[in-house]
Amino acid sequence: MAWTRTERAEYGNPYYNNSSSGISPAYSTCITGYPTVPGLNVLCNCTGLANGAFNETYVMNTGKPAKQYYAFHSNANRFIELAEGFGIETRPASGLPPLGGMVVWGGTANHVAYISAVIDENTITIHQSGWDTPAWEWDIRNVTRNQNGTNMWGYRGTCLGFVVNPGITEEPGPDPADYPPVISSITQTSVTNITISGSVNGVSGITTGGRVYVNYDSSTVSTSNYDSVVTVSGNFNINVNKPREASRVSVLLVQLNNTGTNINSSIQTVTLVASIPCINVYNSNKMKQSIPYVYTGGQWRTCIPYVYTGGQWREIYNNKT
Repeated sequence: MAWTRTERAEYGNPYYNNSSSGISPAYSTCITGYPTVPGLNVLCNCTGLANGAFNETYVMNTGKPAKQYYAFHSNANRFIELAEGFGIETRPASGLPPLGGMVVWGGTANHVAYISAVIDENTITIHQSGWDTPAWEWDIRNVTRNQNGTNMWGYRGTCLGFVVNPGITEEPGPDPADYPPVISSITQTSVTNITISGSVNGVSGITTGGRVYVNYDSSTVSTSNYDSVVTVSGNFNINVNKPREASRVSVLLVQLNNTGTNINSSIQTVTLVASIPCINVYNSNKMKQSIPYVYTGGQWRTCIPYVYTGGQWREIYNNKT
């Protein structure tokens, strides 16, 4: 289990003090914050807190001698640039947030925060501070990916991305095969519609969703042999148009990974109720139904009836099932 800073640093912690603090040792090279907190003199500035927590986390997880290994002592919006100069991995705002790393904003925010917990791929716990913001000398809160806009992570400014802490080795997630796609039901809701329900949850950060391939009047369906296809994700419930005369349907659910590659699939075929085309025939004021067929080409074939109405030819159906 990786170590992260989960609460306010204790008085005299060298990662949150610079040489002017009078504390020895003092590892931080960030500027003195305002207002100045005794024994934690870089704390009232977002860069001082994030830089201190990042380096402290690196040492605690690697066992290396205590010191500041990475000097993030500039404006917050340069942290991504600095990390890349240090050879540290960075990720875009749309990527997976790294435990023990930092999240960086530019624009009107010009802000950085330390990530103490990754609740899921869309929710993180951050520790932050701010210049001339005493109430924020150590603020802890949860922020979400789409808070105040897509991939904004809680601020008005543009999220520039994440800095990964090289001291933490992320545990590999479970194999997506442990979370196979499931077609839970195929229900005919009318003669011209079916509802397909299922799930393609996969593993957080590994799978992005899947596709549902539909093929009518066939016991087979594939990614190259289908009538229609629908993109899905998570738990889904989709409505699909059905030909009136289709008496069965085959459905293929394909699970995809982040690169769009098929990693798993499931298939199901069910019988459907068909709406048989007919002509209403009246004899002595009594209506009779006649299913029209014609013998041609050595076999009986259905002869689809039409009627001219409303300025166009329309196909006639008996919708009763």
